[in-house]
Amino acid sequence: MKYETWAYYPESETWKQIDFSESPEFSDFIETPLGSIAIIAGKAYIHQISFVSDHSDHSRSEKTHATQIKNLSNQVCTLAHHQLREYFSGTRTRFSLPLYIHGTPFQCLVWRTLATVPYGTTRSYKELAQLSGNPRAARAIGTVMHNNPLGIVLPCHRIIGANGELVGYYGGLHFKAWLLEHESRHCARSV
Repeated sequence: MKYETWAYYPESETWKQIDFSESPEFSDFIETPLGSIAIIAGKAYIHQISFVSDHSDHSRSEKTHATQIKNLSNQVCTLAHHQLREYFSGTRTRFSLPLYIHGTPFQCLVWRTLATVPYGTTRSYKELAQLSGNPRAARAIGTVMHNNPLGIVLPCHRIIGANGELVGYYGGLHFKAWLLEHESRHCARSV
């Protein structure tokens, strides 16, 4: 299977396909109203942002993986930590972080398209499929959302069912509902 690597450059607000890989070397954790979030980064890019819960084996293995990387923060982790804190306080509506994604061409396309869904809004899986140029791929979009490596920053919580109902969120539907309500309360602000 073919894989691609893309990087987001916040200073130019562009995604570029890159032909090198960067290994995750640093980790940080932030406490939020929804629990702990792990931030995993390399020297230049954020690789993963995910909820950490002690309620599942998968989450425990994520936390173990994050602490094994180096429980040290670098400049990129510190920037993500700061921006996530602002997001949860309601003062940040746009992230400006160097991001790193690696996946199939379809996954990378969907994640890059997902990054365009504005704060305080929602799109259906079908609409995201159309925006990504794959109008019949709504079901496949759901699988890609489940594998989103950069939760909150790549806002899969903003993707809902065609009937307007909340469906499928890795952290649980109560997390998705909380995030959407949080954004709804603060959508008039911008950073």
